Amino acid sequence: MNTMTLAFTHASWLGALSLAYDAGIENVHAWSRRACLCGEWTVAYEVKA
Repeated sequence: MNTMTLAFTHASWLGALSLAYDAGIENVHAWSRRACLCGEWTVAYEVKA
């Protein structure tokens, strides 16, 4: 199965989730990775290609 990673970055956690939702991620809480570096949140999703 081919997958790709979609990553969204924002200054706030909810902002990153909102960007994912706007991009078509139906369940934004089903992220595969998340990180907060230097006050900026990144959330990543593994999706089928």
